[in-house]
Amino acid sequence: MGRTGGSYSFGWWSVPEGRFTAISAGEVGHACGTREDGTVECWQGDNRLEAFLPPGFTLRSPRLDAPDGRFTAISAGHYHSCGIRENGTVACCGQDRFGETDAPQGRFTAISAGEGLSCGIREDRTVECWGWTTKLPNQPSFVTWV
Repeated sequence: MGRTGGSYSFGWWSVPEGRFTAISAGEVGHACGTREDGTVECWQGDNRLEAFLPPGFTLRSPRLDAPDGRFTAISAGHYHSCGIRENGTVACCGQDRFGETDAPQGRFTAISAGEGLSCGIREDRTVECWGWTTKLPNQPSFVTWV
């Protein structure tokens, strides 16, 4: 049974079968999960989001394309998702309006996808962000923008 709120209709999700070790729910009705074998699967809610999905998200009734390979972490953001591969490199998929899926080279230990940007923690514990790089007041000095 779904609910209606404002101009949006909320309903059930067709979550893929199987076992997962991690999950991240993003904005605009998509989620991604890391399976026990390290592969990633992304999906969307059972509503009428098809008309609003940007280029880069391909429907597979109701699955979304995810990067190939094995991952240790995943983060779903606004129209995009990023994950850390077993070798520590980052792979992203989905909309790339501001460079939010253009992950820098190198190894990371944590990842977070947001609205128009993504950030990760490198092995040396420094933070690096990419995508929408508008500097905000009081931005921490430890953040490097690429």
